[in-house]
Amino acid sequence: MSTFTFNWIIACIAMVLSFLFSIINNTFFTSMIRSLIAFILFFTIGFGIRWLLHIALKDIDVNPNKDSDNKGAYVDMTTPEDDQIPQLSFSESEKDNLDPKKMALFMRKYSED
Repeated sequence: MSTFTFNWIIACIAMVLSFLFSIINNTFFTSMIRSLIAFILFFTIGFGIRWLLHIALKDIDVNPNKDSDNKGAYVDMTTPEDDQIPQLSFSESEKDNLDPKKMALFMRKYSED
């Protein structure tokens, strides 16, 4: 079903319901005008809602190798290998006598990467 057909059906239903509820308390001419206004409003609002849904649900191509306007849309969630992670390697004697200045220097150096 196309957008036009869907909007046409929704607007016609709104027009009929508006006419039926309006004819009880109003004249025929007033009820027709109000139902026509309801038709126009529902028809245009239907287009707006379907357009917004189309924009919101549009598929985004998330290919990290392709240069496009989707920069920042791809996040690499893989974990680094063990050889890429900096390791603190101290001998048993150094573990007891850790220098706070050396530790601070180490942390500053690897926190910048």
